[in-house]
This record gives sequence, structure tokens and C-alpha cells, in this order.
Amino acid sequence: MARFKRGDRVVVTPRQVTAADRKSGLYYAHFAGLHGTVDQVYEEEGEVCVEVDQDSLPESFERRHLSIQEYVQQRWLNGISEHERRNLPEEQRSLRLKYTIMVAPDDLVPEGQAKKSRPAEKAAPGSGEGTKPATPRLQETDLTAAEEAYFEEIRRRANQ
Repeated sequence: MARFKRGDRVVVTPRQVTAADRKSGLYYAHFAGLHGTVDQVYEEEGEVCVEVDQDSLPESFERRHLSIQEYVQQRWLNGISEHERRNLPEEQRSLRLKYTIMVAPDDLVPEGQAKKSRPAEKAAPGSGEGTKPATPRLQETDLTAAEEAYFEEIRRRANQ
């Protein structure tokens, strides 16, 4: 097991998810291939907190992370007065949320030992996770329109 310290560049190694992983929550198939920096090492618990590089996230995760980041930033800006907002320097108006994960040290390798690549949208084969591509969640207006079309079809069939 490699010893890691704060600031080390690491990559999460791909492997099969086990029952012990599901119980501990320290490894999921979508962690495979993520690059990042060690934020904290918890020796006693055998855990490492890794701040994941945003560009190593799968596209669907990156989009979701950015939308949450934008939402939190807008909520924060809406919570302060107009006067405070005007007086904030531009760099303080932007908000950057970290994407951090907790993993076991055995699931990490130093970045130089793994080649850099963007992880695939699908999880590791046989893991049972991520086998279907994520479909975007429908908006309320889309659901209402689909519901109306469905009821219209029922009415049309009943009148025949």
C-alpha cells in the first residue's frame, strides 16, 4: 500500500465493486479513473479524501456538478443585498464547489503510474452500475404535455 500525503496527485484504480465496497461506501464503479489531489489522509480509518479534478469527471457528472455549482452561486448572490453584490470583486462573485470522494488507500495510485484519460460513461464491466446511459430528467412542462397527450389519446379511443 502506497503512503499518501496531502497534496499528492493520485488516480483511482479501476476494479470490480465488491459487497464490502457497498457496505463501506469507499469504492464505486464510477470512481475508476478519476484524477485528483489528496486533501486529507485518515490513517486510523484507512481512508483518503481526494479532491477530484473536474475535467476527469464523466460528462454527465460534470454537467450535474456545474449545474449545482451555478444554483448554489445564484442562491448565495440572491441572499446578499444589492449594495454588497455591487461591491464584491469579480473573483469573489464566482463560486467553485469541490468534488471530493473518500476512498481506501489501496484503490489509489500516484498519478505518474497511471495514464491520464477521461473515464467512460459506463462503469466497469460486470459491476452492475452505470450500464444504462443517464437520461435527463423531464421538466414539469414536459410531463404535463405528455400527460395531456396521453389523456387525449384515451378520449379519442373512447369516442371511436
